[in-house]
Amino acid sequence: MSGVVNGRFLVVVAFVIERDHHVLLLRRSMSKDHAPGEWEPGSGRVRQGEAPLAALLREVKEETGLDVTVLGPLDTFHFYRGTAREEAIGITSPRLLRLDATGFRGVAGSGNQAAGRSA
Repeated sequence: MSGVVNGRFLVVVAFVIERDHHVLLLRRSMSKDHAPGEWEPGSGRVRQGEAPLAALLREVKEETGLDVTVLGPLDTFHFYRGTAREEAIGITSPRLLRLDATGFRGVAGSGNQAAGRSA
């Protein structure tokens, strides 16, 4: 096949946390190579050998401190990431639900800022 380049690509998970018609958004650190300072629902890399669902739950916990239940099926998408245009495969769940909280205030994360937004 001509034009096909063999190589590596990233696999990432993305998530949306919704409760009571509010969506949790995280502000990416300014030191990130892809979309620094932008607001997003949440995302992270899948580790080598890690199952997508395990990666999704781990990233949610690392970035928000929340324990969630996956309410929707996992889906995939293809994109090019950052200024280097690194090829990536994304795995996402359309909805996650936080189990044990009254709101999104005070959510701790891994250097990201958090804010609740009405859906």
